[in-house]
Amino acid sequence: INCTQCGPRYSIIEDIPYDRVRTSMRHFPMCPACTAEYENAENRRFHAEPNACPACGPRLALWTAGGKVVAREHEALLATASAIRRGQIVAAKGIGGFHLIVDARSDTVVQKLRQRKRREEKPFAVMFPSLTMLREGCDFSPVEEALLVSPARPIVLVRRKCSSIATTVAPDNPWLGALLPYAPLHHLLMRELGFPVVATSGNLANEPIVTGEDEARRRLAGIADLFLVHDRPIARPVDDSVARIVCGRELILRRARGYAPVSVSVKGMRAGILAMGGHLKTTVVLGATDRAVMSGHIGDLETAAARTVHARAVADSVRLLHIEPRLVACDLHPEYASAHAAEATGLPHIAVQHHLAHVAACMAEHGLVPPVLGVAWDGAGYGP
Repeated sequence: INCTQCGPRYSIIEDIPYDRVRTSMRHFPMCPACTAEYENAENRRFHAEPNACPACGPRLALWTAGGKVVAREHEALLATASAIRRGQIVAAKGIGGFHLIVDARSDTVVQKLRQRKRREEKPFAVMFPSLTMLREGCDFSPVEEALLVSPARPIVLVRRKCSSIATTVAPDNPWLGALLPYAPLHHLLMRELGFPVVATSGNLANEPIVTGEDEARRRLAGIADLFLVHDRPIARPVDDSVARIVCGRELILRRARGYAPVSVSVKGMRAGILAMGGHLKTTVVLGATDRAVMSGHIGDLETAAARTVHARAVADSVRLLHIEPRLVACDLHPEYASAHAAEATGLPHIAVQHHLAHVAACMAEHGLVPPVLGVAWDGAGYGP
């Protein structure tokens, strides 16, 4: 299923040091064959903590919305492909959460997904079975191709051309968010289907991606017709990353799977400074000595579920980095959920004007030091 160069990491780690017993793979003891690979220094799975096979698990199952098991293992995969061909919406559990998957060629099915997900016009991402099929539907440069097939496998914005992709996937938009399979389940399913599918986050509008099977049945029951699940727990939600190429360089629009957490060099940063982020498209950052460690994409803090994920991201950063916060930074806006969370810590905190925070983030990303002239166009912002 994986080796030391691939497979899940951040979505399975429960604590450090990184050993199987401290990951969600601890529920699946290695069989003798996998143990032999794990202990063989000449094997590519030597000390691959998540090493597993069909004998070890995890295992697939296809559920109805009511939780009835329709099929298991390979039969579940075949039944899922058949359901997608018939125009049904399937919620599929992946590495870091659920995707909602439908036939990307059908305007009727895509529109049904939009209505159920309450997503009127925002573009959907499309997963293609292969680079060859992606080339039939989109135009992309060698640099964009390299990004599409990179280990991070982000969603990449590429120019769409006349193709079989439904117009409702990205209405009135010359760009298409395209990605290639990045998990074994994706490869197996796409090989069986042989056509592109919409693969959008398994959630309602403004809510975080769903990670658990029972949670999926509860929160996605009004959206998905069927649920393709596996029994490996997801330690924390991990969204797909989104990127594009601008002037020949990679620009990350959503930093998540494959790119985060990330440690950024920030000269003078003190350990224990915790930044709570803003209110929309937020992340959290915990300072270490001369470094800042940024979490993955959390999203908008509009709902209780999103605020719970935000709190867990803070707790994960503190636990995994072994750094106790001493000072908390938050947005100056007093009604932001992140500002409320900062106050709730009981620690000394400092409020930072929204646009100033944007400029400071750019300075940190590019290693700039004052004096600088920063211009931020991002809404009104609270305060002077």
